Amino acid sequence: TKAAVLNKTLFAFGEGVTGPTGEDADLLRDWWNDPQNQASMFSVPRQYERSNQLLCDGDLFLLLFVSPDGSVQIRRQEPLAIHNIITDPEDTSRPLYYVAKVDEKKLDAKEGRLKSTGNTKLIYYRDYNNTDPNEDPLYQQVPDFDEDTFMMHVPLNRVQEGAFGVSEAAPAAKWFLRAQQIADDQATISKATARLMSEIIVEGSAGDVDNVAQMIANKMGDTTDDLHEDPDEQIFTAHTPNVEMKQNRAGTGSSDAFKNSRMMRMPGAAQMGQSLHYLADPENANLATATSMELPVLKNFSGYQSIWQWTYRSMADFVLRVNGHDPEDVAYDIPMSRILREEISNPVQGLLDAGAMNHLNDEYVTRKLLEMFGSEDIHQDMKDALEQTDSTEPAAAALEYEPTMGDVPE
Repeated sequence: TKAAVLNKTLFAFGEGVTGPTGEDADLLRDWWNDPQNQASMFSVPRQYERSNQLLCDGDLFLLLFVSPDGSVQIRRQEPLAIHNIITDPEDTSRPLYYVAKVDEKKLDAKEGRLKSTGNTKLIYYRDYNNTDPNEDPLYQQVPDFDEDTFMMHVPLNRVQEGAFGVSEAAPAAKWFLRAQQIADDQATISKATARLMSEIIVEGSAGDVDNVAQMIANKMGDTTDDLHEDPDEQIFTAHTPNVEMKQNRAGTGSSDAFKNSRMMRMPGAAQMGQSLHYLADPENANLATATSMELPVLKNFSGYQSIWQWTYRSMADFVLRVNGHDPEDVAYDIPMSRILREEISNPVQGLLDAGAMNHLNDEYVTRKLLEMFGSEDIHQDMKDALEQTDSTEPAAAALEYEPTMGDVPE
């Protein structure tokens, strides 16, 4: 389960998200790089941690504290503390308030920890999109709440509007636990078979049988002990010709146990949108089979990455709104890690051909090329590329490129 969760986190975040880019992103970069926000949300360790929490919990509840100067602090609220989600009475897809049930705690100086007082209180938080009281049908009915504190909810695998998300790791863990139990049972059977269920046939007299039994007892010790650790010590010795030992061992059924374990692990991997070869199972890791399994797995990873890109952009848009900016008028990006470094010669060829034949304009072609080559700041690179094009006359229109409709030459 840990490996499956870590796979999705690493594919989605790679070496970490560096934050907003673009010539209009100064305000957002200040917000992203704020030491408190880095510590709680945007540092690389926190990015991994928040992703793991979302996959395990199925929900991510983020508190957005707005200061008088327009700065926004981001903090996480424990999902189990959220008592209820209140939606618009006429639109269940529109959350209005989140109700947190919080235990009051006091510091116990003698024990050096916070202890519950036994009292609980309800705290109401407005949804981060519920900023206009005139559009809130419950505004006059909700008890006192902080006007400058909002909450953002990121649900995973939600099946009902206005409800909580569903963990991916929890149902997967149930299947992996069954596989572990099968492995534990198989280990017990194998150990019992090797140490207790083996029988040795001695061809000789009754005295020979007693002698061999005593010899084995002396060499191996009690069956509950570990074998002798000295690698040079011989467990069995030679005997006279009238004594011949033959060992018959009962089958352990290990092959069946392995198949049963795989049967349990496959649904567990599927719960996380992965194939078994992503979880160190070489059974289907040959090139043909593994390749045919890649597309749904990579789609799952890219879809999960898109959820995080939406989360970051939604928070950034909120920061812009509370500072009096229309997000539609601010040019910025939050680049995410590329899932794979795919072969791009054919797409590049197609873009250049379409641009040369005026099916696509130069700005679009330039942007797509920068995306393919992994630009870390598309806005700045676009600006530089267009300025360079303007300074070199129309000859820079794809460098007098003529469509080849074939392979890109080396």
